[in-house]
Amino acid sequence: MRKSIRGKLIFTYLLLIVIVILILGLFLLNFLRDNYLKNLQDSLYAQAGLVAHLAGDTFESPGGEAYLKEMAVELSREVGVRVTLMDGEGKVLGDSDEDPALMENHINRREIKKALEEGVGVVSRFSKTLDTDMLYLAVPVKGEEAAVTGFVRVALPLTEVNQALQRIWIIIAGFIIAASLISGIVGLKFAASITRPLEEMTEKAKEIARGNFNERIYTPEENEIGQLGEAFNYMARTLKEKVNEILKGKNQLESLLSSVSSGIILLDREGKIVLSNPAAEAIISFSHQEVAGRSHLSLIRDYKLSRKVEKVMEKGQVDSLELTLNYPYEKILEVNLAPVKDARGEVTGQVMVFHDITEIRRLEKIRRDFIANVSHELRTPVTAVKGFAETLLEEDTLKDPQAVKEFASIINQEGERLNRLIGDLLELSKIEGQGSMTFAPVDLKGVAEETVKKMKRAANLKELDLELEIPSSPLYVLGDEDKIHQVFSNLLDNSIKYTPGGGKIRVVLEEEENQLKVLVEDTGMGIPQEEIPRIFERFYRVDKTRSRKYGGTGLGLTIVKHIVEAHHGSIWVESIPSRGTRFYFTLPRRSPQE
Repeated sequence: MRKSIRGKLIFTYLLLIVIVILILGLFLLNFLRDNYLKNLQDSLYAQAGLVAHLAGDTFESPGGEAYLKEMAVELSREVGVRVTLMDGEGKVLGDSDEDPALMENHINRREIKKALEEGVGVVSRFSKTLDTDMLYLAVPVKGEEAAVTGFVRVALPLTEVNQALQRIWIIIAGFIIAASLISGIVGLKFAASITRPLEEMTEKAKEIARGNFNERIYTPEENEIGQLGEAFNYMARTLKEKVNEILKGKNQLESLLSSVSSGIILLDREGKIVLSNPAAEAIISFSHQEVAGRSHLSLIRDYKLSRKVEKVMEKGQVDSLELTLNYPYEKILEVNLAPVKDARGEVTGQVMVFHDITEIRRLEKIRRDFIANVSHELRTPVTAVKGFAETLLEEDTLKDPQAVKEFASIINQEGERLNRLIGDLLELSKIEGQGSMTFAPVDLKGVAEETVKKMKRAANLKELDLELEIPSSPLYVLGDEDKIHQVFSNLLDNSIKYTPGGGKIRVVLEEEENQLKVLVEDTGMGIPQEEIPRIFERFYRVDKTRSRKYGGTGLGLTIVKHIVEAHHGSIWVESIPSRGTRFYFTLPRRSPQE
């Protein structure tokens, strides 16, 4: 059980007061007792001297024994004390309170011995005869030639002395009680004046511990407690500033960790996860609450990563690696590891920074494939032109007009193919930059009607049924009319190319809540399901032989996709091999006035 400072102060103060009063009381009591006894002795000595003077001659006269007995009683009444008269041998001749015949010889009594030795004997002792404490004083009675002829002893009960001392003790006890009460009240106020600021500081310290750093102590005293209060207030202000700095730094760090796109994980010395940011949780697909305090191996089980973590811990140097995660889907990550060191330079943990480079690697692959495809697509017609041109330069070939015409026709076809390829590449570049588009309200119904009308002749040549299903009223979007026309043209051109004769092509325009949806459907060869995710890639062909047969560059659908997305729309495809394909695209709806 805790003892308060206030209680200790009051207890100590009261104890000190009581001890001082007791010491003073004992000193005063002894002083009064000694003084009282001295006065009493002086009085007894005077009375004893008077009795000895009055009875002195009687001790030597014949028949004086009977007279001394009466004299003892008479003198006792006169002086108010017990009087005992004895001869020189200590025999009691008279006593004011007892029968002398019944009393023993007193020659060995201490007061008698002292009287013989010192001329007066004073003794305080318990009287068996009277059953009380008595103060005895004896003096010798001398006759002629200074011979001791008897003794006079006077005695007084100490009952009055003891009662007087008892009264003094009661007074002292009362004084102690009164002083204790007064001292207690004064001590309580004094202790309160000291402990109240301390108790206030305790409560304020608890409030500060709860996070209320605005608490202050107001002490008017200019003593040590006032100085302590000022120091406490300074501590509170400093603590508030430091905590605010820490919170500010913490918030900045959390904002930084939350805003960066790279995943960050902090490990301790044992490789256990201490901290992670949302990007890391998204990249690696985990929850911090689930893995906090667990080993990094529970997050990513990769031997190369584990070895790198151990190496950084051992050598205290930065390191990096690239790893591939296969769950929940394939990701390529670049991991940078850096040690965390304390003030002594010892490694206490490390930071792992994850960069998701899946898209970078994909774009690099697309770039490589694009370069390879462009090189291949350009090389094919250039090689054909060069080969047939060299053949034409031969003398034997020039002699054959039919061969010259055939070779010139091939060179022209390859030149046209090369021209279309370059044109599509330039067109794609412009669309991606969006610098060649002019946005204005466009009647999508009118564009669809115009495109179908232009493509009608090509469809009729293959005996294809080309249908158009559109609302009766104009439907507007905000876009580039030429580019939207190109979307319709490319989709219809593909449908006409890859739909066998006698097939059917249908263009449908529908109204939805905030957008317009276009369907271009054919009954052509269809696209295998595994090929659908890649059909919008540059130079990608489902059947390369079939595409070259129809003169495709492999960029038509890529251009369509980029145009639609540039208009804030979307495009997708559904297809069943040998049964046909459906291309859908949507564009945001606008009114003519926008």
